[in-house]
Amino acid sequence: MSTEAGLKRKLASVRSEYSIEGKLKPFYTGGRVSVCRSKHLAACACGEEVSVICLKTGKVKHTIPGDLASVSSVCLSENGRDLFVASRSLQCSHWDLETSTCKRRFKDHKSPILHMCIDSQNMYLATAGADSVVKVWDIQEGYLTHSLKGHEGVVLFACFHPYPKRYQLYTCGDDTSIKVWDLRHKKCSHTLKAHMSTVTSLSVSPCGNFLLSSGQDSMVHVWNLQTFQKVSGIPVNEVTHSVSFLATRDMVMSADANASAGEGAAARPQYYFVTVGQSGNVKFWNPQKLLCEHQFAVDDTCEREGGCLDFTVLNENRVLCTTLDCRILMYDLAEDIETFSSDLQKRKAETFWSTLIKGSEQLVGNNEQITDVCFLGSKHIVIATNSQYIRVYDAETFACLSSCSGHTDIVLALDVYQASEGRYLIASGGKDNSLLVWDSDISSDATCCGKAEGHFSAIECLKFSNKQSGKALQYVCSGDGDGFIKLWDMSWVSNSKGMQQHAMNTLSTTAAHQKDVNTVSFSPDNSLICTGSQDKLAKLWSVPSLAPIRTFRGHTRGVWSVSFSPVDQIVCTASGDKTLRLWAVNDGTCLRSFEGHTASVLKVCYISFGVQMLSAGADGLIKVWNVSSAECVNTFDSHEDKVWALNVCNEGDTFVSGSGDGEVFVWKDYTDQKALEERRAEADLITKKQKISDAMYRESYSSAFRLALDLKYPAQLHKIIAQATKSEEDKAESFWCEVVESLSDEDLKECLRCASEWNTNSKLYLCGQMLLRNVFSRIHPDRLGSISGLEDVWNGLISYSDRHAKRIDTLVRSTYLLDYALSSGFMHKKDNNENNVTASD
Repeated sequence: MSTEAGLKRKLASVRSEYSIEGKLKPFYTGGRVSVCRSKHLAACACGEEVSVICLKTGKVKHTIPGDLASVSSVCLSENGRDLFVASRSLQCSHWDLETSTCKRRFKDHKSPILHMCIDSQNMYLATAGADSVVKVWDIQEGYLTHSLKGHEGVVLFACFHPYPKRYQLYTCGDDTSIKVWDLRHKKCSHTLKAHMSTVTSLSVSPCGNFLLSSGQDSMVHVWNLQTFQKVSGIPVNEVTHSVSFLATRDMVMSADANASAGEGAAARPQYYFVTVGQSGNVKFWNPQKLLCEHQFAVDDTCEREGGCLDFTVLNENRVLCTTLDCRILMYDLAEDIETFSSDLQKRKAETFWSTLIKGSEQLVGNNEQITDVCFLGSKHIVIATNSQYIRVYDAETFACLSSCSGHTDIVLALDVYQASEGRYLIASGGKDNSLLVWDSDISSDATCCGKAEGHFSAIECLKFSNKQSGKALQYVCSGDGDGFIKLWDMSWVSNSKGMQQHAMNTLSTTAAHQKDVNTVSFSPDNSLICTGSQDKLAKLWSVPSLAPIRTFRGHTRGVWSVSFSPVDQIVCTASGDKTLRLWAVNDGTCLRSFEGHTASVLKVCYISFGVQMLSAGADGLIKVWNVSSAECVNTFDSHEDKVWALNVCNEGDTFVSGSGDGEVFVWKDYTDQKALEERRAEADLITKKQKISDAMYRESYSSAFRLALDLKYPAQLHKIIAQATKSEEDKAESFWCEVVESLSDEDLKECLRCASEWNTNSKLYLCGQMLLRNVFSRIHPDRLGSISGLEDVWNGLISYSDRHAKRIDTLVRSTYLLDYALSSGFMHKKDNNENNVTASD
């Protein structure tokens, strides 16, 4: 071990405590997203639960539990307080988000509810079901007001007229028709037919005189809501999932005021509308000219995964788009929508459209399975999921900064190399048998600068050579499912960004194992490579020739991960046999075995300059080990699925873990902070104990009782009560009055639990009975009954109090015999005295 390495090891701090600094968890698994524009909230389905997200921060504000059935529809009111959740169990729940309580549940549809909407005044809820029925509910009172029947198939969409005085509801479904419902007379007033296939979406214009309908027949129809005739039909050349007028809520309200003032209606809509569909493009349509003036693609990912699902206007210069791959995209417009929609007769220049989108954000709702994760610097992470895309996230906010699209199949392995300050190289390999190298500076999307082809099966692991002072990047090594490893030349990497894509060359190739190569790692000086395989072996290879040097035998299951010690000639292996092993590089002997995991150990990393190790397993556990003693310092069980990914930063000051359920946790070392907190808590405890002693000495029993109750010291409480009740009667009464009347509900619960424990002991029960007597005599029974969690306490008190009562009754009965004996002896003595007096006479 070198002098520098030894110094690092001496200075290394032992880490034992980590806290989760940030979480990336699935919050959206599909379906339409309901938006509250006034509060910047969005509600979306996440399996059996519903997540309410703040669109400003991207954080989940509320998680609404489900009823063990998947959610079929969600609806969030414009006031941001009322949330309606419908599930496949046919039940609909009404939640109050301010109190996070369920106000009521109702169940009236015979099939799942597929869409819900709320009117502009937040008074009525419409539910559209797969049973061909549309129902309208009073939100405040919770009763059914309308049951509308007329559709011949599944009802997919419903919307109210934006003007409450119109009392109209519009619905559509897979029977290709649009129904106009008169809510005053509770009947269908008009049926609009023009579509040749399922009608997917409806939108009413801000002026209230026009209705847009889109369908799977690749058509959008414009309807006049005064004559209920079709104005025009527009071919959009794709299956359209959603159509929406480009208008804010304020524009609708101002249009309502103009309509009330009696302004005339136009022949065609006066506002742009937007369609999204299967192609993944957002299209802006001019209803006056009946043509698409502009379209932009969300990204390559969207088109491959099925396109866009919905489009919503958030405010005057911000719009939202949801995709079928469970992403929420928000775009900032360079011009506000009201100005944007003016003068439709004049065609806008291409420069206007090209600069319309000035910024965007995306929230990834579901990453599915995490296959690998790496730090990109200290503030960003790059994630590979069960897809062909890799994504870069902010490690603090978990905002998705960019997506890299280049692979054609699932990405299985990642590694990161810091080329220079603020510039990183990302290597990715997957089931498409190719290795890609990406150039990233985080501020912009990563570009693919290198591609390696030559493997004939999936690339399951890869690793850059370690960074060495004064030397450029030399190699990247990859292993595949056929047991081959390849060493690729990386000397072509330049110091400047913007490199052209390079076809990478192989330096060496060898058939390393008989089964899948699961892991590969470079030694600190890049002179050796260690590989682990499903054939239960770990092997050592020379660089760059890949000549075999040594084989490590001993594991009884496949080797999932290997890691070189940064300071010793030691390599650590993690295996499916639930153990980690340390091996000597020089002679291949097994130095130490670590046991503690209950399932396969999938990842291992050195931290604290080689003093400690982190391991992650299929049991969902992450363990911290001391290398010298093979002792497990701590175990973290926050993950509920297999932990496939683990990566450390700053010698373990921070690490990131990813699991099979799509969760990513960023952990921060707080060993020093916890030690400081423990020292402060210990000092505070000593101070409080001294205060109790001082109060007892001063006979200030009520103060001592309060301190002992805060510390939850039953023995000290018993001692205080015993001494207080031995004092004068007036002082004892004052003590009970001060103590009992100042107790909170939590204090009462603690006192009753102490009394219940004392009551089980014949030596301590007397103080417990005195405490109970004063509590019951000074606290109202209604208050005691309202305290939750005391059922076991009451049962214990009753049973043991009965025993004490019977014992006391037995003692009282036995005193009767003593009284009889004493009285009999007194009478006998009296008779003897009388006889003696008589005899003397």
